Amino acid sequence: MKTQHYEFAPSKVTKPKKKGWQTHLKEILDANNHLKAEGNKSASYKTRNDREANLFKIFYTLTKDLKYGIEDPRNLKVKHVEALIAHWKEKELSAGTIETYVSCLRTLCGWMNKPGMILPLFHYAPDLKRTYASQHDKSFTGSEVDFWKVWNDVNVVDKHTAMHLLLIKAFGMRREEAIQFKPIIHDIGTAIQVFDGPKGGRPRLVPIQNDFQMAVLAACKNFALATGNPKKHMGHPDKTLAQEKRRYDYVMEKVGLTKKDKGVTGHGLRAEYAIDRMIEGGIMPTVRGGAGLGAGTFDDRAAALRVSESLGHSRLSVMPAYGGKWIIAKTTNAEGKECYGLEEIPSKLRQGPISLEESRRELEVKEHNDKANLRMVNTAINASRKPKKGAKDCVEEFQIRLGFDPE
Repeated sequence: MKTQHYEFAPSKVTKPKKKGWQTHLKEILDANNHLKAEGNKSASYKTRNDREANLFKIFYTLTKDLKYGIEDPRNLKVKHVEALIAHWKEKELSAGTIETYVSCLRTLCGWMNKPGMILPLFHYAPDLKRTYASQHDKSFTGSEVDFWKVWNDVNVVDKHTAMHLLLIKAFGMRREEAIQFKPIIHDIGTAIQVFDGPKGGRPRLVPIQNDFQMAVLAACKNFALATGNPKKHMGHPDKTLAQEKRRYDYVMEKVGLTKKDKGVTGHGLRAEYAIDRMIEGGIMPTVRGGAGLGAGTFDDRAAALRVSESLGHSRLSVMPAYGGKWIIAKTTNAEGKECYGLEEIPSKLRQGPISLEESRRELEVKEHNDKANLRMVNTAINASRKPKKGAKDCVEEFQIRLGFDPE
């Protein structure tokens, strides 16, 4: 019997596919993106998302637009960085945008054990200078936009968003802070607490200093109670925070409150708050024709720092972003030595939000905080605990109280 021999075709050996730069970058991000650039604290979700989006955009530009065949971000070299910056300059990107991209690359190089590879931006582009000070008045007043007209339009589309704008105008809140504000819980009498949604998770106190703030706070309490949401935030009860933010943006576009249409956004109300508080503190911002911090006296600096704290910051260097650059002049300190206006501020004034005792003392010297006004506020707060009207009636009552026709 003959033995049959079978011949088998040689099996094909499939080579594993090479990983592209996208896969390698995703691996690096998954391992490191949860940390801040310094690597010692957790980064916010916004920072993580922005950093990831920027890095993917950068490497897409590097491989597609500039035709570099880089397959792994770990192979990034100085020549790639220089080519990117030259490309961005050619596209006329702003200095701030380019600096953000360079910062993301610097963080990435730190993760890849290449610290110090990315130098400061001026080393690559000495002609690029980022200006942190506002060049123009970003408030509604500076753009000649009638707040109450816009507010009426917003109120027709969405009453919750209309209340958010009132909170931003009255207390200088950010969008997320206004949405998550709980008027009944966060009112502590002489100030409000901003605990939910602050940037960097930094809570603060915002002093109640005028009748408008009192009226807005009372209206928010009425609104929260009338809409069946007494101990929760000022957003729609059936929406998540992400949905509420998208709704806010939609309403702003609907009424034309955009840079394109009116030259200002809802965030301009925060600039309005900052400028108003600076003027009340005796500082006329340069965007309104003043000298800013001027000679930088102790009282000026203390007032500016208090405004910075009420906005959720802790340093004076932020204030030019709202009020424009400071015209700094030489002055003399307490020891009789010549110095510049922005000398070091005493540590006592840098310890975070102002205390309740400080805020109470400040309020006592304000003309609008006499006994009659305090009685009016208490009456409004007590009335807000007994909602007998619907949300629409509460808003219209607030409009009438402020002296304009809701129709």
